[in-house]
Amino acid sequence: MKIYTVLLLMVLIGLAGCVKDNETSEVARLDYSFDRNLSSELFSVHYLGYSSFLIQEKENSTAIYFNPYHLREGLPKADYILITNPDADVCSLPDVEKLVKQYTTVVTTPDCKDKLSSLQNSFIAVKPGDIQMINDDIIIISTPAYNLNPERGHPQEKNWVGFFIKYHNRYYYHAGDTDYLPFMKELGRVHVAMLPVNGIDSMSVEETINATYDIDALSSVAMDYLEKTDDPDEIEEKWLEGVKFGFPFVMKPYE
Repeated sequence: MKIYTVLLLMVLIGLAGCVKDNETSEVARLDYSFDRNLSSELFSVHYLGYSSFLIQEKENSTAIYFNPYHLREGLPKADYILITNPDADVCSLPDVEKLVKQYTTVVTTPDCKDKLSSLQNSFIAVKPGDIQMINDDIIIISTPAYNLNPERGHPQEKNWVGFFIKYHNRYYYHAGDTDYLPFMKELGRVHVAMLPVNGIDSMSVEETINATYDIDALSSVAMDYLEKTDDPDEIEEKWLEGVKFGFPFVMKPYE
């Protein structure tokens, strides 16, 4: 059994979570009809550009954001905001301010928390290996995320993270800004893997393909390349051609 699956089972057996009161979310301007020809595991995943995602099963259900940046107006308010590092296109105070409500919890690294210090919301500061059991339906494990060559901007000693989460009996992995790392083989079956593919400060196309195989993802979504690369169409073609199993997806922001 893979290590992160074991950790989740240990948490489920050994810990008691606390349930937070939630305010009613704003009406979302997103497509919840699911009439697209997508794998069912992607029904709750909405790509918002860069490395930003919203996971929400239906309107007014729990809303979990990853790395909100350059968001349009009218999105649902957040119950949880997960931020992987303090980079300007990841840890953005103006975008977080658009999403927070009274009971929003921000889960992030200490250096990003410092950048968001003006907020009055609850914070959970994390490092790789930390586990938070929010309730029976939501568990968050912080995973390693770094460049093997520190000069690419994300050295291991910074203790920046990705996130492996359980949400309503499905498992999601947001890799953060990272190269391909051997631990990805230990994640276990993931319903949706959100993987960087820009080859600048994160994995190349070839590395992302290898990561998708190692993770054994039922569905995988490429991220963080549309705005950073000269020929995103070429990256999309290489990635879709390279992943020969499951459901590799190219999602455009807000579709």
